[in-house]
Amino acid sequence: MTDNALVRLSAAAQALVEAKDLNEVKQIRDLAQAAGVYARAAKLGLDAQNTAAEIKLRAERKAGEMLAQLEREPGERTDITSSSVGRGSEYRAVLDDTGTSRQEANRWQTEATLPEEVFEAHIAGAKAERKELTTAGVLEEVRSLTQAENRKGRVDSIIAKNKPLDTGKRYSVIYADPPWRYEYSISNSREVENHYPTMDLEQICLLPVPGIAAQDAILFMWTTSPKLEESMQVIRAWGFNYRTCLVWVKDKIGMGYYARQRHELLLIAKRGDIPPPDTDARFDSVIEAPRQAHSEKPHVVYDMIETMYPEFDRIELFARNRRAGWDSWGNQV
Repeated sequence: MTDNALVRLSAAAQALVEAKDLNEVKQIRDLAQAAGVYARAAKLGLDAQNTAAEIKLRAERKAGEMLAQLEREPGERTDITSSSVGRGSEYRAVLDDTGTSRQEANRWQTEATLPEEVFEAHIAGAKAERKELTTAGVLEEVRSLTQAENRKGRVDSIIAKNKPLDTGKRYSVIYADPPWRYEYSISNSREVENHYPTMDLEQICLLPVPGIAAQDAILFMWTTSPKLEESMQVIRAWGFNYRTCLVWVKDKIGMGYYARQRHELLLIAKRGDIPPPDTDARFDSVIEAPRQAHSEKPHVVYDMIETMYPEFDRIELFARNRRAGWDSWGNQV
């Protein structure tokens, strides 16, 4: 980008801070957009493009803030053309006077809803990671934040429905599929919490499982490879000692950052002196079964546990359905 263009952009950035009129803000936004197009065409590099893009994004957010403050008629829609209904409100009049389309107005107002700290983190993160700054990227941040807020409301509602983990009984067989929380996912559409509410390690460890476990008890607990170390902490927190595991091999490959996962682990832990199953009730350590709905485990495992320990009271934690001969606890039963 030429020195003259940089000077103009620097002046535009300062003018944006002081701008109090939507026309001024739009002119600065258009100048920055043109500079970005030029930087791309002239192959001036990502830094030059992002310098222009940052000013454009800040101008769009400021325009959105201005539009959001304008007076509207009660119940007025913003997704219709002002020419079709007359000038009417201050909002429609400003759109007409500034030549702003309803699509632009809605988009800029959406950008402006992103909290300042999140917007600044997005700008800094894109620069640090050498990514292109775009309006689409800011809108994705808004979408993700909205989704997270909606998810939190759903999670809180579901958790509130959980019955206390206090059945008045002690169980010698405990079968659990903890809702592990993962730090990241390939995309929002694959996030575990799109399917069910998760719990962090501390929350899982603090569940009062020791209070329902018999003095002599066996624990069957599902986990995944990335959560293996955390699983050992949960086992100890619940008062058990790890003994061995089974492996569920699926028919379809899944996601993974180091290796694409096609298996899950069923850990077995014990407390006290509960005996191992009879020799003829010991199964192959490999379970081969197709993958079902999200997080659903092979139903054959119920049969296996019942065969291994037919005499004892059994409970399933984080259950998704009820099973005859079992007590169940979870927000889906």
